[in-house]
Amino acid sequence: PVLLVPGCASNARSFDLAPSASLARYLADGGPLGSDGMDVWVVELRGIGRSRLAQTDDEGKDKDEKGGASSYSNAQVYGWNFDTHLKEDLPAAAAYVGKVTGAKSLSGIGHSMGGMLLLSALATSSWKTPLKFVITLASCLRVPAEESGYGFAIYLGELLRKARAAHALGVPVRAVSMLQSASIGATSAPLRKGPEGQTKLPRFADTWATTLREFAHGSTANPAATPTPLVRRLLSEGFEDVPISLLAQMSTLFESSGMRPSSWTVQSKLPKDDDHYAESCEMPYIHAVRLHAASRKPTDPTDFVAFAANGDAIFPPKYVRETVEAGNGRFVLVGDRKDGYTNDFKHYDLLTSTLARVEVFPMIWDALMDGRMAAGYDVDGVAPKVDDLDMASSTR
Repeated sequence: PVLLVPGCASNARSFDLAPSASLARYLADGGPLGSDGMDVWVVELRGIGRSRLAQTDDEGKDKDEKGGASSYSNAQVYGWNFDTHLKEDLPAAAAYVGKVTGAKSLSGIGHSMGGMLLLSALATSSWKTPLKFVITLASCLRVPAEESGYGFAIYLGELLRKARAAHALGVPVRAVSMLQSASIGATSAPLRKGPEGQTKLPRFADTWATTLREFAHGSTANPAATPTPLVRRLLSEGFEDVPISLLAQMSTLFESSGMRPSSWTVQSKLPKDDDHYAESCEMPYIHAVRLHAASRKPTDPTDFVAFAANGDAIFPPKYVRETVEAGNGRFVLVGDRKDGYTNDFKHYDLLTSTLARVEVFPMIWDALMDGRMAAGYDVDGVAPKVDDLDMASSTR
């Protein structure tokens, strides 16, 4: 089985946005040759999608899992972070999949924070159903604030970590992403007639809408790679609220030492005498990855492959490569036209671009099938030829 883990605030939509842009369906349907598909499981992390804590009955009253009146506080609904996902949520998901399928091991594909979680789990966790191979998409464990489009978070990080009372509060990511989606729609379909008869937004509204649209396209997806309707769908359906406590810990990603465990994390259910946990809980995760790589034999096969988007303004390729070098993995750069790619790729284009099905998904398939980069996809990430893929699909 393969676990698909979305990024921060992202639900299952990022892996299944549309039939033409769905890594989940591509893997389940058998990849480029339409052969036997993989057993694919999309993990919606705590508080996201179908993993929200409280349920609601027909009268609109909150109910707990046993059907009684809910007494959940904000701290229980929102008081969790990266460590909670790593130490509780992913092990629970892996245990469930292992129990249902009877599998002896798992592979994982993670986008953005999802890749950070899987790589950290590979280095620090011992699951009952072990994680043997990981593919990360647009993920890294350290990036300087000045080189990331989200680097401004470092300036809020210390304040957020000290404001412990605020950790029980949520951040309205969904509302912001829906506003971005509406802005893209508004600037694509203007609302009023201009002096020459053309339609356009009022100037003040146009300025704000254009700013939001450019931020969405700049940080999320390249409109030449992911069509506008898909970008809007991703923004309007693919994001949900997350707690301040998660963003406070994620801000450590932009510090010099990189992403690190939290000293104020939600109390873990993991036994405190777990030696593997004790050794890794105080060090930055990129250092834990480095130690994991050093503990492996030279003859051991590569246990992770990292894909980077050449135009990613959130996690630039050079810092994805840095994480790869720390863990002795394999690095694949996607979107460089000199290697045959059609367009530049941004943070979400690796999943949502209609080009990804031809230029990215086949490489992911081969990496999963072999546990390494297969013949024809070298570590520089040369794109497969469309003609070759068309010929292969015609022989089904």
